[in-house]
Amino acid sequence: MEEESRVLRPLSVLDLFDETFSLYRSNFLLMAGVTGLVYIPLEIFRQTQPLHQLKIGQVTVSWSGLLILTLIMLAAGLIVEAALTKVITERYLGHESSITGAYGFILQRFYPFLGTLILMGLAILVGLITLVGWIIVFFWLSFVLPVFVVEDRTYADAMGRSRELAKQNWGRIFLVGLITWLLSTIVGLGIGALVPWLLGTSPTGIKAVLAGTLQGIIEALVLPIGLIPFVLLYFDLRVRKEGYDLELLAQEMAARAGGLSEQ
Repeated sequence: MEEESRVLRPLSVLDLFDETFSLYRSNFLLMAGVTGLVYIPLEIFRQTQPLHQLKIGQVTVSWSGLLILTLIMLAAGLIVEAALTKVITERYLGHESSITGAYGFILQRFYPFLGTLILMGLAILVGLITLVGWIIVFFWLSFVLPVFVVEDRTYADAMGRSRELAKQNWGRIFLVGLITWLLSTIVGLGIGALVPWLLGTSPTGIKAVLAGTLQGIIEALVLPIGLIPFVLLYFDLRVRKEGYDLELLAQEMAARAGGLSEQ
């Protein structure tokens, strides 16, 4: 059942996390489903076939093959985050949402999304090379996913838009990021400690499958906590900087829906 439309307003940090917990509680199964659908199989694979000894048939995969597999797993994780961003956006605004709808939305835009991720990766790489530059890149790229989902911007345009929103708001982004990291770490470590306690530190066979399943469930529980605050902060900054409201959102959504129907 669709909720009543939300009136967008500026949020204090306290309000932002209050909204985060409310959204998490009321949409727990939906968000866990979006995340667990991909992370549980990925974690089972990781537990049963550690990348340093992965074999296909009787052939040991080369290091280049391992790199490709690692990149695939990373890309899958980012697709999950994008789908989850779609769900968070829709539920926060009081719209209906579903697992299939969220992934369908991302897969329809897969190649632009992939290209955007590659550009982000290059920017992060440059930031890492310059040592302190990665800190700047983190702030600049904080809102690429909500920009991609809500505004349908891609490539350098999405990155530039994220940078524009982050401008003069680094302190707020840092505070939200720090609190989010602390919450995610506490929840993740608290629940994650159960896996080695129940199944040992190097599970094999059935235990490895169970370990992967539990680890995937942990990811499904933790990821929304790390993502919701930044999606809400994205809307908060648009409200503060642009007077963003539901009328503007309705115009954006209608324009995008019309574009999709023509494809």
